[in-house]
Amino acid sequence: MTIYVEYIIIDNIVINTLILLLTKTILKHNTSKKRILFGALLGTVVSLFSPLLPAVICNIIKIPLGLCMILVAFKSKNVKNLMISFAVFTICTFVFGGACFGIMQVLGIEVIINNGISYTYKFPVGAVLLVCFVTYVAIKNIVLYLYQKKKQHEFYYDTTLCENNKKISVTAFLDTGNKLVVDEKSVSIINYKTFNMLYPKISLADILLKKSLSLKNEKYIEIQSIDGNKNSILTFEIDGLYIDKRQIKNAKLGLSLTSFNKKLNSDMIISQKLLGEFYDKFETN
Repeated sequence: MTIYVEYIIIDNIVINTLILLLTKTILKHNTSKKRILFGALLGTVVSLFSPLLPAVICNIIKIPLGLCMILVAFKSKNVKNLMISFAVFTICTFVFGGACFGIMQVLGIEVIINNGISYTYKFPVGAVLLVCFVTYVAIKNIVLYLYQKKKQHEFYYDTTLCENNKKISVTAFLDTGNKLVVDEKSVSIINYKTFNMLYPKISLADILLKKSLSLKNEKYIEIQSIDGNKNSILTFEIDGLYIDKRQIKNAKLGLSLTSFNKKLNSDMIISQKLLGEFYDKFETN
């Protein structure tokens, strides 16, 4: 069997680099492209000699080789950090390899395995690299999507509004740009659906006409919207507001008649300042 050395070098550099990049993405490692490349080159150099070694020896050196590649590519602060990186690196290797071989089988690509190294002869090397790159992009996008969903989840809070012995549970969105303050209290914005659940006897017409609604510390204020227009909103206070079983009494609310619930997937908008107030004024329920 003829082994094309240039195929081994190109394939292994690309695949090792992509696996290390995936490991970096998953663990959010702060490392340079140069270190990633050196780690990939280390694995490639060892791969050049793998076909000449017994299969048992090849399997034995895989673990120390992987650890060395991790040490070269990333700055491991301690043994625990090193082992986590190695575990993720190993998982990425299996996932990436399985995905690549699956795509190759679907495309009818002939692959020969020899001591863990794959060779192909019936199509250009560029086709193999394309398969590898597509696999890498797909896995990376999935990982980034999951991180994004997790990050978005950190901005949502299960919240309970309490007024006149009535409790309403809503999902609140943390808007770091919400700096609205009335009477030295941060204002949490609710939509009309939530307001109507708290006060079912108050009509929308009365709100639009700015009639007196007999709400606690009721006040209409002017705010400037994103488009530069000034809008009048109703602000008032309720008995209490709970977030994660922590309460702030006489919480200030503002009523928005815009449908932000579909855009933000929530019925309430809270501010960073409000969360800060919890640490000063909360009472554990």
